[in-house]
Amino acid sequence: MIIVSAVFCSNIALASMPEVLAILLDDDSVIEPLPPGSQQGSKPNHSTTGPLRTASEMTASGSIVITTPGTIIEGLFVTGSISVQADDVIIRDSIIQSDSYFGVRADFGAQNLLVENVEITHALAAGITGSNYTLQNSRIHEMGADAIKVYDNVVVKNNYIRHLGTEPGSHADGIQMTRGSNVVIQNNTIDMPHDLPGYENSQCLIIQTDQGPIDDVLINGNWLNGGGFCVQVNDKNFGPPSNVRIIRNKFGRDHAFGTMTFFNTVPVQFSNSWEDTGEPVD
Repeated sequence: MIIVSAVFCSNIALASMPEVLAILLDDDSVIEPLPPGSQQGSKPNHSTTGPLRTASEMTASGSIVITTPGTIIEGLFVTGSISVQADDVIIRDSIIQSDSYFGVRADFGAQNLLVENVEITHALAAGITGSNYTLQNSRIHEMGADAIKVYDNVVVKNNYIRHLGTEPGSHADGIQMTRGSNVVIQNNTIDMPHDLPGYENSQCLIIQTDQGPIDDVLINGNWLNGGGFCVQVNDKNFGPPSNVRIIRNKFGRDHAFGTMTFFNTVPVQFSNSWEDTGEPVD
């Protein structure tokens, strides 16, 4: 394992050191920010995410409450929401056109939810919310407010997120975390130009201790564009978020104020760059 000082590697490109696996912090503790297979892949877009079949090939459904472990939801056009109250559920290759606050609710304590190749639209509060889930290869857009709310034990990867904040005063976030731990946000496109007419954007990502402590968050290899700031990490009511790593992300320029801002915390950052030039982001 090659260990690189966080002081040395903050805000520089590490193209010459792709084998770096760990970072030595100022207090001599070691974190491992890059799990196996975490290198940046291709940029998710509309054509590479979402359902594998067309809407006309799907079966219509209203809202669903899942209480049987191991349930598989596949090939449905859901008008409403899906509430997951059982372990080991899979939701795939479907459209969820929400008529309520959330598209998918994973906040009932269930474990090991997998949501993949879905399209979620029109929820008032968020496309998906909760803990203990993986969301991948999906697209979320035309949301009243946020796209994704994460708490504990969540992986969000290879998704395409755009067109958020259709509700007046929504201050929409691409991904919002207000408490929790063990979260990976990897290889997503979050495209939220701050001045796009009809959408009230706030941040691509906000990690802020509004509701409880936050620990162990990896933000790796994403394409982030827009918002007031693309990324905010803040100490709010429960102390500074800890062990937050912002690594190998590419930033667009359609933000109002800047790429990143932090309050009373200093996340580990390295190899973040501008998408258009490849130059390091300050």
